[in-house]
Amino acid sequence: MHRADPKDHYDFDDVAELRKLAARPDPVYPSARVTIAPSGNYMEAVEALLGVERVRCDGDTFLVPEFEKDAIEMLRTRFGGEVELGCGEEWEFSTKAGLEGVSDRFIRLGTAVQTITGQTADEMLDAVILQPDATWIAWRSLYESRMFPQ
Repeated sequence: MHRADPKDHYDFDDVAELRKLAARPDPVYPSARVTIAPSGNYMEAVEALLGVERVRCDGDTFLVPEFEKDAIEMLRTRFGGEVELGCGEEWEFSTKAGLEGVSDRFIRLGTAVQTITGQTADEMLDAVILQPDATWIAWRSLYESRMFPQ
């Protein structure tokens, strides 16, 4: 079973579909990385983003879900932000899994091991859906070997 690219499989212009992910703390893939100008007022930008879900702030850089078009445009125009689209690939699995209704427990474990599974986000999602017990055991073992090396 192979899933399409999230941009093909999910309607990222359907804000209602993506807002159901808002309860999760992880950023969303795809997101825009917006770096505000050094002369921009960082704290004012943070305050302007209050109420926008799933935003990450790191210094003068913000990671904003691409479906939050108004927030991205506000950072660009009001704060001189430089926008890079298609960011946040490290949250591709958690975004797709959340949209598919995968449990938070599985999403947390998958996110913790995604860089060491040797699988793409789509392959990881297929494994969770098609073989949840075997996947849990395999990922748990990977996690433990990384956290508690011998």
